[in-house]
Amino acid sequence: MIRLIIFLAAIITAINANAEIVDVKQDETTAKYALVDEKGTLVTDYIYSHVGNRNESNLLLVCRDNLYGYIDITTGKEVITPKYAKAGNFNNGLAYVKFDSKYGYIDTTGTEVVPCQYDDVKVFSEGLACVEMDEKWGYVDTTGTEVIPCQYYDAASFSEGLAAVEKEKGGYWVYVDTTGTEVIPCHYYGVWSFSEGLARVVKDGNLGYIDTKGTEVI
Repeated sequence: MIRLIIFLAAIITAINANAEIVDVKQDETTAKYALVDEKGTLVTDYIYSHVGNRNESNLLLVCRDNLYGYIDITTGKEVITPKYAKAGNFNNGLAYVKFDSKYGYIDTTGTEVVPCQYDDVKVFSEGLACVEMDEKWGYVDTTGTEVIPCQYYDAASFSEGLAAVEKEKGGYWVYVDTTGTEVIPCHYYGVWSFSEGLARVVKDGNLGYIDTKGTEVI
């Protein structure tokens, strides 16, 4: 009988240890959050000031003591210890983090794939991310290679193979492909990302739309 009780207790413990996180609860007194499994059982204490949204990975962004890290939603365990001043959700297998005033990217094991050496960064899109160094923007790929040098005054994320970049401060914007080649030349003071083959642009104070070849269709 004793062995049976011990065996059942071990099973229950294993089930609880692997209970998936499905929600958060907030303590009304401290305003801190705890993570909750599908049975409504607390998986963590009320220790987090921020809990991110679910994303492509099993890792959930959390903030504890003003530092960001990640929890595995299948176990409720901190797998990347909170140590970053800022951090984002995983996208294209990587998440941006800020450490010692510089930004980089880590993978789901916590390995720094892109060194924390940039002044600012944006999320990955279509395998590339905008990064800023010395007030100029460029692009890195998911291996950390700077495929387009930091040379632009501003830059947008890639969409449908193209990204808008500002070549001169306060000047016209152009669209480049993933090699950095200018595909659509300088004509526009305002630009948006492509969606379903079209992008909104501003020219001479008027709104219009262009296709991915630069033809003004509207």
